[in-house]
Amino acid sequence: MASKNAKTREVAAKSADIDVLLSELAENKVYIVNEGEVLSYVNDYPETTRYIIAVVPALRKRLGNGVEISLKLYKDPEIDDRYLTIYVREDPYRDDLLDIVDETAAPYINLLDSLKSWVLVTTDFRQPER
Repeated sequence: MASKNAKTREVAAKSADIDVLLSELAENKVYIVNEGEVLSYVNDYPETTRYIIAVVPALRKRLGNGVEISLKLYKDPEIDDRYLTIYVREDPYRDDLLDIVDETAAPYINLLDSLKSWVLVTTDFRQPER
């Protein structure tokens, strides 16, 4: 019975992590690309939520509402590797956007140290999708 209760608590904790994540993403106007894939990944690696809910508000505060922020599950086409990526896009792009993104995310990088997964924060210099 204790094992069943532990499993129930684990499922409830994961669900709470996802609820907090979704709330934080909505509050900061973050577009989730292929939401089902992202949430499935977060369910497998719930510890990634700590980093995401720390770095997203910092990015929004530093870059403002004119910048598109999206969250996507990146799947490497050459090897079996997947990880979450937070993309920052704007139009037009400022020359120092990547530096600003790196500086903003840097204070939170230690939250990734003990994870079995990775979350990348970057830009791909594409046009905003929304």
